[in-house]
Amino acid sequence: HHNKVAIAFLERAVALDPQFAMAHARIGYVYAVSWGLAAEGKPHLERAYKLSDRLSERDKLYINAWYAIANLDYPGAAEMFRQVIARYPTEIEAYWRLGRLLLGEEQYEEAIEVLKRGLVVDPEAKDVYNALGVTYRDMGRFDEATAMSERYVQLAPEEPNAHDSLALA
Repeated sequence: HHNKVAIAFLERAVALDPQFAMAHARIGYVYAVSWGLAAEGKPHLERAYKLSDRLSERDKLYINAWYAIANLDYPGAAEMFRQVIARYPTEIEAYWRLGRLLLGEEQYEEAIEVLKRGLVVDPEAKDVYNALGVTYRDMGRFDEATAMSERYVQLAPEEPNAHDSLALA
């Protein structure tokens, strides 16, 4: 539901300013990264890239990472997120996304290391706790998965996914 509302606002922003690069990028992000609809997201990410001369280096790195995901280039996306972390070490989204990509590639130990570094940056990053819980669960480390999922529930008690994650752990 939140993404649908976001898309509506972002489309309105683009209608008001067709040169609004990050609005195009975020539309592409929702489609390609959040929903896994690469074909729908790519044109928006390509448009954002064409307008990227107006953007910061950080925003350009994110757009490149999201575009790599849209193209199923997970190693390329991981490299972009590593660059974000190296240059902007407080970007919690980069730790979370990199950890999720590493999990998907079954690089569990590196995923755990990246996600734990993210928690040093933000000890209340609920999405990072969720990703750690999923990683531990996939490794069969159920006590640790449960602990991470319980913390996720503490941080997001109204979030249905938090309770789902805890049940799966």
